[in-house]
Amino acid sequence: MGWNIDIRSATPIAVEDVRDIVANLPPWLSRFGNPEQDWGWSCGVDVLKPKGCELGLHGAYAMSGKLAKPAARHFKKALKKHGYKMLKTRYSW
Repeated sequence: MGWNIDIRSATPIAVEDVRDIVANLPPWLSRFGNPEQDWGWSCGVDVLKPKGCELGLHGAYAMSGKLAKPAARHFKKALKKHGYKMLKTRYSW
């Protein structure tokens, strides 16, 4: 079983900004070296490359369920620092 979180911005999210955020993740969220894949990054949670105004996070409960909400808070705060106005976040459990 897995979880999904869609973080929404008022403006399109640039992949370069997400790349910068991933490169500067705190240790508790950098479990697998954060390698970039075609689809996104393998971190403490999977970070999907942004599509328009959405950035997706997802994972399996057993592997990263405890990190889901803290990771979403971290990415929303980091996106705000990059100048994005954050909208409602959608959680799917």
